[in-house]
Amino acid sequence: MPSTERTRRRFKAKTRKPAAAPERPEPGRGTPVLVNLLLGIPGLLPLFLAIKSATT
Repeated sequence: MPSTERTRRRFKAKTRKPAAAPERPEPGRGTPVLVNLLLGIPGLLPLFLAIKSATT
């Protein structure tokens, strides 16, 4: 019966589960807020200057 044991080992080796990928921590609520502020505030400057120059 050595062939049965060999078959069991082969089957077990083929059916192993892959290692789980490490989980990345989710960004906090502050990260998107800071990114939006960093992009939005400088983006408003040309709009403000255009309105100011159009009204004066």
